[in-house]
Amino acid sequence: FCTEPGRWEPQLQVVDTPAARTPERSAWRWNDTSSRWWELALALLGLALLLGAGRRRTQHPAGGAGHPGWPARHRGLFAGLGLLAALTYFNFGAFHFGSFIHGWDTFHYYLGAKYFRELSYDRLYDCATVADATREPGETEASFAARRAHAERRKIRDLRTNVLVPTTDLLAHPERCITRFTPERWRSFRHDVAWFRGRESAARWDEVFGDHGFNATPVWNIAGSLLANTGPASDRQIGLLALIDPLYFAAMAGVLVWAFGIPGAAVGLLVLATDFPARFFWTGGAFLRWDWLFFSVAAVACLRRGRPFLGGAALAYAALLRIFPVFLALGPAAMLGAGLVREMRSGEGPFGARLRRALGSTALRPPLRVFAGALVAAALLVPASLAVIGGPGAYSHFLTNTVKHQRTPLTNHMGLRTVVSFRPGEVGRRLHSESAPEPWARWKEARLAAWERSRGVAAGIALAALVLVAAGFVRHRELWIGAALGAAFIPFAVELTSYYFAFLIVPALLWTVRREAGIALLLLGACGLFVSLAPLAGMPTWRDEQYTLIALATLLVLLFVLLRFAFARPLFQPPSRPV
Repeated sequence: FCTEPGRWEPQLQVVDTPAARTPERSAWRWNDTSSRWWELALALLGLALLLGAGRRRTQHPAGGAGHPGWPARHRGLFAGLGLLAALTYFNFGAFHFGSFIHGWDTFHYYLGAKYFRELSYDRLYDCATVADATREPGETEASFAARRAHAERRKIRDLRTNVLVPTTDLLAHPERCITRFTPERWRSFRHDVAWFRGRESAARWDEVFGDHGFNATPVWNIAGSLLANTGPASDRQIGLLALIDPLYFAAMAGVLVWAFGIPGAAVGLLVLATDFPARFFWTGGAFLRWDWLFFSVAAVACLRRGRPFLGGAALAYAALLRIFPVFLALGPAAMLGAGLVREMRSGEGPFGARLRRALGSTALRPPLRVFAGALVAAALLVPASLAVIGGPGAYSHFLTNTVKHQRTPLTNHMGLRTVVSFRPGEVGRRLHSESAPEPWARWKEARLAAWERSRGVAAGIALAALVLVAAGFVRHRELWIGAALGAAFIPFAVELTSYYFAFLIVPALLWTVRREAGIALLLLGACGLFVSLAPLAGMPTWRDEQYTLIALATLLVLLFVLLRFAFARPLFQPPSRPV
C-alpha cells in the first residue's frame, strides 16, 4: 500500500473468468527438439547417400593412389550435404536460440585467460564473487545492498576441492583476492565481471559459479591470454573473440577438402553435425574452444597429403592445447617402432651402428619427420607459454587441476570409464537430492566407488582396443590411417566431457578407405540423437543415463571400426583400376 488502508483485509470479489489461452506452438517450430529431429534426419540422409551412391569410384587426381573419387553427380550430392551439415552445426543461424555468444562458457575462458596470473586455476569463482559484492562507483546504496545480499546467499564451487561451499568466509576476507591484483587490474576485473553478470538472469548467474572453473592448458593461454587482454569485456570485444572459432571451423572444412576431397570432407562434417554429445550448444559461440579440433584435423590432413613435418607440428599443438589428441601419435609411433626393429634386425654390427643406419633409412624418414615436427613445435610453444603464464609453476597447478577433475564425475562424461562405472541402481534420478548441500554428492561417490571396482575390466578392454589399433596400422601402414585409428582409441583410454567427442570427425575420415566406417559413425549419430529425444516410453531422460548409453554405443561403433581395419576386407571393395 502507498498509504495505510482503512481496512487491512479488503473483501475481494471472486468472479468466473474465461480460461487462459496460450498461443499454440507449431510442431514444426525451430527449437531444441525440432533441431534434433532434423539432425537425426540428416544422419539418415548421409547414410542413404553412402549406401546408395554408385559403388564404382574413380581415382581422385588430387588425392593420390587409393584416394576414393566419385562421379560428378555424386560429388555434387556430397557437396550439398556437406554444406547442409555445416549450416546444421550452426543451427541455421539460430545458434543458442536467441544469442550467438555463449556467455557461460566465455565467462570462464575469457576471465580465466585474461587474469590467469591473478586467478590461476582455483580462484575464478572466489574473486568474481568478491567483485560481485564490491560497490561500484556511483551505485546506489540499495542496489549495492541487494547485490551483496545475493552474493552472500550464493553457494560456489571451491575449485581446490570441487565441492560447493558458502561464501561467508570468502566475503569476510575479500583481501585474499583483492591483494593479488594491482588497483588497475582489479578495476578491470570488476568491470569484466559486471559485463558478464549483466548478460545473465540472477538464477543463471548463480549457476555459473557451480560449474568447474577454467581448465585450459598453459599452451592454450598463449593465444587465450594475448587475445583476451586486447580490451575490456564489451559486446564488440566478446563478439569479435567469439568469431575466431567459426573461422577455425571454416579452415577445418578447407583442409578436409584439400586432403580428402569433397566427399571425404562432407562425411566428416556430417558426422560432426549429427554428433549429439558435441552439439553447438556446448561450446559454440564461446572463446577459442575449437582450436584443438582444427589442429587435430589438420594433423591428419597433412599426413594424408605427405606433409609429415607439418602434421607432427599440428599434432603437437593439438595435444598441448587439450592433451588427449596425443593419442593420434599412436600410429606414427607404431610405424617408427616397427621400422626400427625391422631395420636393426636386418643389419649387422654393433648396436649403435645398426641404430644409426636404421634412423638414416628411407623407410623411417616419414615417421621421424612427424616427431621432428612435434619436437620443434613443443620447443617453441612450451617456453612461450612460460612467458605468458608467469613461470613453470603453472604446469604443476595444471596437473593438480587435471587430476582433481579426473576424480570428479560429471553427468556428461563419456568414455569406457563412464560405461564400466554405471550401475542401474546408482543413477542420478535415484541419488540426486536438491535439498542436500551438494545435490550430486551421493551420485558422485557411487560412481567413484564403482570405478575403483571396475579398473581391471576397463584396463583389459583398453588393452584389447590398443592391440586392434596396432593390428589396423600393421595392415594398412599409412601414417594418417594410424593417426585416425589412434583417435578411435581415445574413449578407451580417457574419460572426457561430451563436447570433446567432436574428435569423431577424425576416425570418420577412415570411410575414404573403408566405407563402413562412415556408415557406422552416421548410425551412431542417429542413435545418439534418438536417445536424447527419448520418444518412446521407458527411455532414459536424465542426462547421466543418456550420456552413458551414448558412450556405450560410441565404444561399440569404434570397436567395430577397429576390428574392420584390423582383420576384415572392406564391405565395398574399390575398383581394381580407375573408372
